[in-house]
Amino acid sequence: MKHSVYIFSYLFPPDYTGASIQAINLAKALRECGEKITFVTASQACYKHHSKQYEGFPVIRLKCKRENALSIIVFWSKIFWLCFAHRKKFDLIHVIGLNTLLNVIPIIGKLLNKPTLVKTTLSNEAKQFKFMESTGREHAFNYFSVKKYDKIICISSMLENEIKNLINAKGKVVYIPNGVDTKKFYPIEHNKKSKLRELFRLPINTVIFSYIGVLHKRKNLEWLIKNWLQVCLQHKNAKLLIAGPHARNTLMADGGGAEYAEYLQFYSCELGGDQKIFFLPFRKDVENYFRASDFFINPSFSEGLSNSMLESMACGNVPIVNKTSGVDDVIDEGIDGFIFDVNDEKSFQEIIVKCCSLSNEHYKQYSAAAVKKIRLKFSLDAITKQYIKLYNNICHGPNN
Repeated sequence: MKHSVYIFSYLFPPDYTGASIQAINLAKALRECGEKITFVTASQACYKHHSKQYEGFPVIRLKCKRENALSIIVFWSKIFWLCFAHRKKFDLIHVIGLNTLLNVIPIIGKLLNKPTLVKTTLSNEAKQFKFMESTGREHAFNYFSVKKYDKIICISSMLENEIKNLINAKGKVVYIPNGVDTKKFYPIEHNKKSKLRELFRLPINTVIFSYIGVLHKRKNLEWLIKNWLQVCLQHKNAKLLIAGPHARNTLMADGGGAEYAEYLQFYSCELGGDQKIFFLPFRKDVENYFRASDFFINPSFSEGLSNSMLESMACGNVPIVNKTSGVDDVIDEGIDGFIFDVNDEKSFQEIIVKCCSLSNEHYKQYSAAAVKKIRLKFSLDAITKQYIKLYNNICHGPNN
């Protein structure tokens, strides 16, 4: 059975978030299976909601200014009237992220007799539940409303267990991880990797570590630069590539933005990394940055399940990642990647030393294992089938 789905994502291009990009990738796969997708998002630029297009999807943008409690209520009213006016145009609502501005949706769904589901995006969303019931009206509202969703999708087993323990929502919490388009993200031969490095003006015969992702303080990039340089500053055969969008230049650019990107380059030079660390502009064909790299590093403080980690592994990178939500679901330590704790700088540095000295044979074993893991457990095709099954379940019952 095919469905018309309204996907609500508070942040949406041109404002970049990994969660919104993951939603778009899923929407493309759902569209190929015959599902009809419309995006609804917030905007500070428009003064009335109107439909636009993004990569072939209709996009409805609702003006939003989160200044005080009244502005939140105004935004909620816009969501209600949109849903009421469009109630015959959609079968269910799919929300991206647990946040106050969208948590009114499950209540609206109950009023309109429309099923709703929400996908968690960050590990701190689960932690917020610990305080929702007892710390103020906003938190109490969130705690009440989130339990009204028909399904809560957790992208890691850590999130699944935390939310199950924090709210009484038997049968509502399901585990569906992020998926990778393995038709786009896949490894290439060595000679093609060399050509990519020439294109990006990167040294060919060297070990290249990379961080490819949004440039934001939450990603802990200063820590990465400092600790990587402590090991590799004198290591001639190691370079670090950093590339990513400037996190929400126009909306909620707290901790990101172009100024932060410039600061990272200054910080790197100040530590003597001007010849060791390459800062490259963000590209839509981000897969080629992964293919030009050997190892992917993610030192982020908080994740739900890192898209970049999954995509890098699909391209054959060996991941070196901080132990955040989702990591244990993906990486088998010492088989297809390495896990560290950002509170233990020495352990991270020891991993970098080990990676710099890996034989070509051992590196290929790690790389092949990483690719195999993604193809078997995290392909977008398999994840899309899980979503379609879930849509059928909440719209027509578990036997359909």
